[in-house]
Amino acid sequence: MDKEEFIKLVIESLEAIGIEYRNPYGRPYERIICYEFYHQLRKRLDEKRSQLVLHGELEKGYRKIRKVPDFAFHLPRTDVKNFAVMEFKSTRSGIRWIKHDLRKLEECRMAPLNYQLGILVIFGEENELIHIKEKLLKLSDHINKDLEILLYNTDDGKVIYPLSLESRSSAD
Repeated sequence: MDKEEFIKLVIESLEAIGIEYRNPYGRPYERIICYEFYHQLRKRLDEKRSQLVLHGELEKGYRKIRKVPDFAFHLPRTDVKNFAVMEFKSTRSGIRWIKHDLRKLEECRMAPLNYQLGILVIFGEENELIHIKEKLLKLSDHINKDLEILLYNTDDGKVIYPLSLESRSSAD
């Protein structure tokens, strides 16, 4: 599976999450969204019959990872085929914690783990996503361009993709 195909599966899985999981008590909850996302992505991955495995919330210290990502798509017990790591963050967490998760993804992409792909899913209501997007664009010079950032609108269940950090001119 290549990166584009995997990102497409991630987007399809996010957009398959029903309102009862996106906004169950008047606002989105990370754990509920993550659990349903895991279910939706596993269904799609099982159809692909990949040898790589999706794991959620690995134990702290696994493979000497100090900051454990929410999800890893890899071949367990080896660093040979570390494909993708993912983090989920609510817009309610604020830019400080979003930057923390971006750093976590960057660390997982470095040696010795060498994950090929880092994906941050930022979820929330549309107006909050617009606000976070503006802040990210202002910080774009300090964000690794190899990381994928997906903005997930919990109001309508759609992914705003891609969030391009290539140019700051639109944020000025």
